[in-house]
Amino acid sequence: MAAKLLTTEEKNYLRSIYLTFMIGTDAVRIYFDQLHPPTDLVAHLANNKSAFESLKKDGIISKAVWEKLYPKRGECKSLKIKVSQKYNFLKLNYESEINFVSHYTVNW
Repeated sequence: MAAKLLTTEEKNYLRSIYLTFMIGTDAVRIYFDQLHPPTDLVAHLANNKSAFESLKKDGIISKAVWEKLYPKRGECKSLKIKVSQKYNFLKLNYESEINFVSHYTVNW
C-alpha cells in the first residue's frame, strides 16, 4: 500500500501541535520563572499558603500538586512543578486572590 501524502492543512496542523508542545512548553516555563524566580518561589508560596489551602479544599489543587508545592521535607523547587501546573497557576491569577502576576500586566 502506498503511503498517503499529507495535505497542506494536515502539515500545518502538525506544525502547530509541534510549536505548541515544544516551544510553548519552554515559553510557559521561562515566563513563570521570570515572574517568580526559583529563589523567590518558596517565600511566595509561604505568604499565600492559606489561599492555596482554600484552592486545595475546593479541589482546584490536587493532593499530588500540593505535595510538590509544600513537601513534607525540604522546599518546593520550580523544576519539580510541571509546566501544565505552571500554566494553571498563571491562569489562577485571574480566578482567585493569589496574585501570581503581581507586578506585570498580562494580556492573553
